[in-house]
Amino acid sequence: MNSSEQLSALKKENERLRAEIARLRHPQNPPEGLGQSDSISFAYLQNSLIHAELLAVSTDEEGKIIFCNHAFSEAVGRSPEEVRGRNLFEEFVPLRGEKLTIHRFIELTAKRGVSENIKRSIRTSSGHILTINIQSIILHDQGRQGLTVIAEDITQHKRVQKELLQSNKKLAELYDNAYDLIIVANQDGKVIFANKAFYDKLKYRQKDLEQRSFLNIVQEPYRQNAELLWKRVLSGEHPGKFRSALESSGGERIHVSGTLTTGMQDEGVVVRGVFHDISDQVRSDRARSLYYSITNLVLQSPNLDHLYYNIHRELRKAVDAEDLIIAIWNNEELDFVYQDSQHPDRMENPQQREALMDLSDYAISLNRPLFLHEDDIIELREANVIRSMPVLPKIWIGIPLQTRGRVVGILVLQNFDKEDSLSSRDFELLDFISGQVAMVVERKRNDEELRDHTGRLKAIFESSTHLIWSVDSDFRLTNFNRNFEYTFRSHFGAGPVVGEIYNPLDQRITQQYLDQWKEKYLEVFDGNIAHFEAKMRFGKDVDIWKSVYLNPIYREDGSIREVSGIAHDITQRRKSEIALLESEEKFRTIFESFQDIYFRCRLDGTIIMISPSIRELTAYETYEVLGKDITNYYLYDKKTKNLIRQLVKNKRVRNFEATVIKKNGQLIPCICNVRLVGNLSGKETEIEGVVRDITKLKETTQALQKAKDFAEQSLRAKEAFLANMSHEIRTPMNGVISMIDLLADTSLNGEQADYVQTIKHSSETLLTILNDILDLSKIEAGKMQLHKTALPIRQVLEKLYSLFTQQASFKNILFRYQISEEVPEYLWIDETRLLQIMSNLTANAIKFTEEGEIVIQIEKVKRDAPKPVERELTIRVAVHDSGIGISKKDQKALFKNFNQVDPSTSKKYKGTGLGLSIARQLTRLMQGDIGVDSVPGKGSTFWFTFLTEEAKREAVVETPREEAITVFSEITPKILVVDDNSINRKVVSELLRKSGCEVVLASSGEEAIRTVQKRSFDVIYMDIQMPKMDGIEATRRIRALDLAETPPIVALTAYSLPGDKEKFMAAGMDDYLSKPIRKNIITKTASLLGYGNEDASAEPEKPVEVQIINWETLASLEKYGGKELVFESLQEFEMEAKELLADAASALKKNDYPQILSKLHTLKGNAGTLGVERVAQFAKLIEGNLKNQDTTNLTKDFKTLKSEFQKFQHNYNQSINKTNKEHV
Repeated sequence: MNSSEQLSALKKENERLRAEIARLRHPQNPPEGLGQSDSISFAYLQNSLIHAELLAVSTDEEGKIIFCNHAFSEAVGRSPEEVRGRNLFEEFVPLRGEKLTIHRFIELTAKRGVSENIKRSIRTSSGHILTINIQSIILHDQGRQGLTVIAEDITQHKRVQKELLQSNKKLAELYDNAYDLIIVANQDGKVIFANKAFYDKLKYRQKDLEQRSFLNIVQEPYRQNAELLWKRVLSGEHPGKFRSALESSGGERIHVSGTLTTGMQDEGVVVRGVFHDISDQVRSDRARSLYYSITNLVLQSPNLDHLYYNIHRELRKAVDAEDLIIAIWNNEELDFVYQDSQHPDRMENPQQREALMDLSDYAISLNRPLFLHEDDIIELREANVIRSMPVLPKIWIGIPLQTRGRVVGILVLQNFDKEDSLSSRDFELLDFISGQVAMVVERKRNDEELRDHTGRLKAIFESSTHLIWSVDSDFRLTNFNRNFEYTFRSHFGAGPVVGEIYNPLDQRITQQYLDQWKEKYLEVFDGNIAHFEAKMRFGKDVDIWKSVYLNPIYREDGSIREVSGIAHDITQRRKSEIALLESEEKFRTIFESFQDIYFRCRLDGTIIMISPSIRELTAYETYEVLGKDITNYYLYDKKTKNLIRQLVKNKRVRNFEATVIKKNGQLIPCICNVRLVGNLSGKETEIEGVVRDITKLKETTQALQKAKDFAEQSLRAKEAFLANMSHEIRTPMNGVISMIDLLADTSLNGEQADYVQTIKHSSETLLTILNDILDLSKIEAGKMQLHKTALPIRQVLEKLYSLFTQQASFKNILFRYQISEEVPEYLWIDETRLLQIMSNLTANAIKFTEEGEIVIQIEKVKRDAPKPVERELTIRVAVHDSGIGISKKDQKALFKNFNQVDPSTSKKYKGTGLGLSIARQLTRLMQGDIGVDSVPGKGSTFWFTFLTEEAKREAVVETPREEAITVFSEITPKILVVDDNSINRKVVSELLRKSGCEVVLASSGEEAIRTVQKRSFDVIYMDIQMPKMDGIEATRRIRALDLAETPPIVALTAYSLPGDKEKFMAAGMDDYLSKPIRKNIITKTASLLGYGNEDASAEPEKPVEVQIINWETLASLEKYGGKELVFESLQEFEMEAKELLADAASALKKNDYPQILSKLHTLKGNAGTLGVERVAQFAKLIEGNLKNQDTTNLTKDFKTLKSEFQKFQHNYNQSINKTNKEHV
């Protein structure tokens, strides 16, 4: 019988018994034959109850049992005979310690009423407690003759009892007292009736609900299914239970489970719905599902970032979690590892993040979940618990994430728009699953850390240079790294396999070797650690040494599971040890055979080591000096006293000279290298050094010094000789050449002119030889400098062509030149020196070529330098001739001083042999090279290279064609010529007089001083070498006379060695001219000093017509003195002009007009010489006015003069910078 059938039978039996009991209590129609007697009624009752399912028992007036039915007998576990005679009330378990009697039972029954059920407990024969529910009590004669009790055994039928009670309760309370939601609606769904539970749960008012259709109360996702069920029920079907969701008046979803049935009422066919609220069950299922899904996320998420995202995804399914933040403790700091917000801009606000951090810290500090509304957050801000938050959330939930009693982070949900987006049930759900979230996050973090740690260990294991392996107790391999596999394969010819035992025996592996390994393994399996060195042989002669460490690997119970092995190569160490022994032996051998003295001593000077060579040098034995003070064995003087200071400061002293004392007292000069020696901690504790006898070295040095002194003396003698010879040769040559020039200007017949031309050619040849010797002297002295200017290379070639074309034509030689297209048009070159080399090579080519052609080729050389300097290039110049050629043997003799191919006295070709030597020196100066390619009888090619840079067109200074000044037409310069040589005086005076100058002659320095004191001059030409008083001393004395107007003084001398010009200018000379003197040079010099073709009557008041700097003047000066002279002169002028202007300004304040005249006269002359025209113009203007005693515009004119000088400075410096940049 199933439970429903049993329940139905009990109900029927219950109803029958109730009716029978009621009849017995109020007998109206007793059964036939019984009459009115109680005995008949009692007997009838017993017969009715004997087979009843309910428990029935009757007692006498004392409570002793006189009757029980079969159900009671079976329930207490006794037969009816055993039951009868027992006191029923003594069988009841005392209630609250009170024993029950029949009289007390009747009294209690009377108070409670007969209709109330009474629950009692009774003991069975086995001692168990039987719970009964007394449903009816029948008193016999008001209890004087006992009573009958009818009860239900609810011990075995609790479930049936519960359903029966629910059924009775539903019957009693009907709808209003039901917990289920009950609703009655017509066929259209209009609500006719709803019970109290329905109203309470859905929070509808009756008048609102009765105006709505039940189907409209069903939420949208479930409504379509509800409508289908509704139609099925009306059609007569019984669909059974179903699940749905109803919507409360506040929009809350109520999950229900129930049935729909039809019935008849006054309204006709109605649909009754009985629903049970299963929201908690659904929520519990959802929480459980969420719990399990979050647990599974550990396996589904490849990393923490995916895990946080998946947690958010799962939470969205259960609650409104659009705005979620997960923060994790990381290094004592809360780190927002995940955040997803509908308002990301707010989360990027630093203030918002700081306040959110404060809230999270606050929740964690409380160690409990927080559910805050906007007002709560405001209170926390006012209490200074959190910082100000730009935008307050309507609701904020913070759930600390805990695992194993430790907070690992916090889960935050917030909503800035809706206050009811999260409920208390959501809060409880989040709190419920927070532990699981914490657990999976912590587990994932541990997994990642473990994976990283495992990866690092594996990387170390595999990348280690050590051999790593492990074996079990049967000596089978269980694990090994790549290095072990490689070594194993190299050794045995096959790779190792896990689980295999390897004990191969061959010529390299013996049984003894294997037994030794097994012995070591067994030692470790006994719990010991083994360390030993093993030798392995690879091939026939290769021995490899390994340092091996064997360690036990324990199980959790302490037993040894395996043995791990780590081995690394110590072959090099073993070799080093052997090498060290050999080195020590070698050191000992060297030490004992050392010729120098090696020593080591403590810082206090105690000798602790000395080489045996001490015996040979000092005659001491080693044992005699060991332990002694080292200062006893060298001469202690001021120099050696500083040795310790130098040693402490520099840690090392090299090539220190000291005097060692021999045993016999003899002093030996020695040189020492000494250094401080530190111990393992780096602290200096000892001094070591090497001492060498330098007696012979000293003797050699003295001899070398004598040789050096002799060489220097010879060099000085050579220089003096060259200087003297230069003077002595140039002085007569000056007379010869100058007189030839003068003679050539006279009227001569053809024969005389031919003689003069021959003399002139011979003198110029002699001068060329002299210049070659002096050039060679300059180069050897290192005083030859290049003066590079920007020039068109074609212009240089044209000059060379013009110079030699007549000579070539005279010998019927075709003379031409070629320039490669790769050669830039403009180059930075020293034109003079370049022409000097090319002229030498061209002259030789013409000299040694009788017929044919001479070709000069210029081309660019490709450089192999990896990173050539920008614009820097190498140019190659080659001179090809079809002359006699040179043999290989003779080629070796070229380019040497005073060397010729045919040095005999009967040689056909003349020359000094200096030309090619000078060319070689000059090419080296130009960072180039020179050479020759020649075949005898077919001609030669002399070539040279030089390093240069490409120049820009703007850097080229056009040099105007020189126009010789022959006559001073409008002025007569007054010139003083000072020279002790009468010929020179005559030549110079004639040249100047023919140019229109007034010349006064002086034969000595003294005479010159007397002359300048008597009259004024415009220029003084001063010879340098004169008897008694030379030109330099005479110049100093003239400068010291403080003349009203000191004229420019120009050195006129045969001196032309390196440094002469600088020496003369430093002595006070204004310019320098080298003999022999030619008329074009002397007249040009006069022009440079302001007495050229300039108009003496020109008005100086027109500075606009003149230049700040006349570059043509400087170009002319550069042509004869070089760019260096120009720049040096301008620099000196700038400095001297500053002093002159300052002195003039000081004199102007004192109205010292003579002093102003003196300063401005000097300034005028210096400025005019260098082409500083505007400064010279205004200096001359002021000078003229002062001579006329006109001081009206003196202050204004002087101010203008200073302004013009400043313009000169600016223009000059700008030009210098421009030239330097272009050159670089």
